[in-house]
Amino acid sequence: MLFLENIWNNAICNIGKYCFFIFLFSLVSCSLRTDEIIERNFDDICLQDGDLVFRKGKSVTSRLVLAAKKDNNFSHVGIVAKIDNSFKIIHCVPDDFENSDGEEIIKCENLEKFFSFDNAVTGAVFRLENFDTISLLASKKAVEFFNQKIKFDHDLDLKDSSKMYCTELIFCCFNSIGVDITKGQRTVFPTVKKEFLFPNDILKNNNFKLIYQFP
Repeated sequence: MLFLENIWNNAICNIGKYCFFIFLFSLVSCSLRTDEIIERNFDDICLQDGDLVFRKGKSVTSRLVLAAKKDNNFSHVGIVAKIDNSFKIIHCVPDDFENSDGEEIIKCENLEKFFSFDNAVTGAVFRLENFDTISLLASKKAVEFFNQKIKFDHDLDLKDSSKMYCTELIFCCFNSIGVDITKGQRTVFPTVKKEFLFPNDILKNNNFKLIYQFP
């Protein structure tokens, strides 16, 4: 009986220690989380129409994009547009249902949501220098695409603009006014024999200036 009692007491003791460490870990995690939220403040960012907003995401799709090329620092991109006197991020993303029919359509959201802890590990805002008019027109085109409720392009087909993926949206916004923002940059995988456009392909355009970055 004493032997069984000792086993029971040890088990209770170990469980107690385990719970105690879990409690401490939770406190530390909450503390760090609070600090992070306080530090990630976007009030000082002066956005402009046509700014491009990049992020490194956490999803499976994001990880695949990052793993596809060694120089892929970002997995997703959107474009800034002013709607009702408020700057919004217009972007195309998969697995995010935005209407009652369950269709994956183009999104429009504020910067805080785009850069939220659930969506972004790191992020940055880039601006096309000395091309304010072009950027403004591109942002207006993005609003048009949003109003058209463009669906996400799972085929990743740059030749078909009836559906779009994130970088394709950016390309189409600028291309609609006669500007190839990508300067012809594409990524080709020989095994697939297809051209892809990654976020970092866009950033090879030297006219982009970094406006903001975190962490």
